[in-house]
Amino acid sequence: MIPDKPRIEVLDVGFGNTVPKHRVIGLMAYDSDPLRRHCQELERNHRVIDATKGRRVRSVVFLDSSHVVLSNVARETLAERLQGSNA
Repeated sequence: MIPDKPRIEVLDVGFGNTVPKHRVIGLMAYDSDPLRRHCQELERNHRVIDATKGRRVRSVVFLDSSHVVLSNVARETLAERLQGSNA
């Protein structure tokens, strides 16, 4: 008998793109100039994953691997999904 693989819970960041919930260390709204500059610096270092499909960036998901995910989903919605509702 083959044992079941453990299920990894994922966070939907928009358009069917997901990240593992256990890798998320923070969520921020993309509305301040310092955060935008930080994301631009990370983009130069190839640490940005763009999950917006060309839409407006509304939030940034920080991962434990020093990567960030740009999402078009509002920070409040992502926080609800991360806590388990609407997942």
